[in-house]
Amino acid sequence: MENEKNFRTTEWPLAISLISLGFPVIEIDHTEPSRKVFIFEKNQRLHGIIESFWNDTLMVPANKFYSSMRMLKARLQHDE
Repeated sequence: MENEKNFRTTEWPLAISLISLGFPVIEIDHTEPSRKVFIFEKNQRLHGIIESFWNDTLMVPANKFYSSMRMLKARLQHDE
C-alpha cells in the first residue's frame, strides 16, 4: 500500500497527533518487529500539520490525544 499518496512515520507522538486530528491510520507496517510504521493517506492539510508538529506549534486537545493513544495501543495489541 506504499505510494506517493501515503505518508509513513515511525514517530508514535506524531501518529497519535494525526489520529487525534482526524487522520485515520490506513495501515500499520509490522515488517520490522521492533518498529511499527504508521501509514496515513496524504491530503492538502497533512503537510501543514506535520510541519506544525515538528515546529512545536501543533495544538491537540489533551483528552483527544489520550483517547487516540489508547485506541492505537489497543489496535497494536490486537494486531500482534
